[in-house]
Amino acid sequence: MPLDEEVKPQERRFVRHSRVVKRLAREPTFAFPLVRNWLLALWATKGGGFYGLGYVVTLVTLEAISFEQDAVQGASSLSGAEGFVVSQAFQYVTRFGVDSIMNGVRAAVWPAYLFDWLGPPGIAAFVVGGMVFERVVRPVVEARFPELAAARAARMKAKQEKRDRKRATRAKAEAGSGGVTEPAAGRSDDGTSGPDG
Repeated sequence: MPLDEEVKPQERRFVRHSRVVKRLAREPTFAFPLVRNWLLALWATKGGGFYGLGYVVTLVTLEAISFEQDAVQGASSLSGAEGFVVSQAFQYVTRFGVDSIMNGVRAAVWPAYLFDWLGPPGIAAFVVGGMVFERVVRPVVEARFPELAAARAARMKAKQEKRDRKRATRAKAEAGSGGVTEPAAGRSDDGTSGPDG
């Protein structure tokens, strides 16, 4: 690295968040693009598809319910709003509360909620929803949010690279053994175990 290049220190989470809060205080309308970008980034990390959409919707719903329950509990307790603010600040400092971690796990298995809610027709709803999403919704969504299309393309490229590496490793191993693979230990060539068959 050249000496004349200055290395900018990475901004810490608290500093970044305090800057965002100050901007939100000056420009409340900044909240909408901030939330939009966060939701899109979350959706993209989950693949940007039907499953990812279900994950985001489930997580937002569970977090809203959790936040509402915390607010109601804070309002009904003796400490009231102060206790609520302190608990939310503590969760921020520790990054996640137990509820947030559990909500993330619950959101990851959102199809199970669909099956539980609808019963056997939930399977059909899931399959039909996925097909409709792929054929109708995905083109519209990816045209509107190109970052989702880019995330899907990057994911597909990474999968293809992984397949190519596995194939190359397999081919290298086969070339090293002369193309003949050994039967598993304790198995004969006909697939039976041992000399007794």
